[in-house]
Amino acid sequence: MRRTHPTPRSASTAVLLALTAGILSAEPLDTMMVLEMYPGTEQAVGLIRPNAFPDGDRAGTIGFTRTAQMLQPLSDTHEEIAAGLRRSGVRAGIQAVPAGGAPQYTIDLAAALKMAIGDFESSGPAGRRRAILLLFASEDAGLAPHMTTLKDLLRVAQIKLYAVVVQRTNNRPPAGRPPAPFPTMTAQLVNQLTDASGGKIYRRNWDLGAILADARK
Repeated sequence: MRRTHPTPRSASTAVLLALTAGILSAEPLDTMMVLEMYPGTEQAVGLIRPNAFPDGDRAGTIGFTRTAQMLQPLSDTHEEIAAGLRRSGVRAGIQAVPAGGAPQYTIDLAAALKMAIGDFESSGPAGRRRAILLLFASEDAGLAPHMTTLKDLLRVAQIKLYAVVVQRTNNRPPAGRPPAPFPTMTAQLVNQLTDASGGKIYRRNWDLGAILADARK
């Protein structure tokens, strides 16, 4: 049987299909996931799947409330990425909800972002795209004074910041208590950080695959 060779048109179509399917690898991407660990954020964290990160990519996890904790440094194995995400979900489940009145969750977003940037700087190597995926649901009353520093750190380290404002799944408090408020002021400040870094903020629907694709650009 005679073997035919692809025409230039069919060859270009094959390349396009390969790119669409993710067969041709792009520049490696490092993503640090910075995740709030108060109750009600677990469902959003559960939308992150380790297999969304293709071979060659690295991802790590930082959990934060009033303080930030390194749960999993940047890793290129799906098992370690999954372990970091599990640690975040477990710790969110055991966090105490403040008693009396509306829940008053306190977070230190600046510390968490600085920890993420520092991990990029210490774990190299150069020549890789960098992104931070931030999931938060609470107000940070102390964020404003850190804005200039955070913008400079993101710019110098060439990190794109993508943020998701999480709608709490447990936002139905006991009778007589109002629900936790939407973090309006913090969302506005984080929007400034995402814009300055070349990233984006999501207040409702978000897709990890689309975020990772944008971070590679």
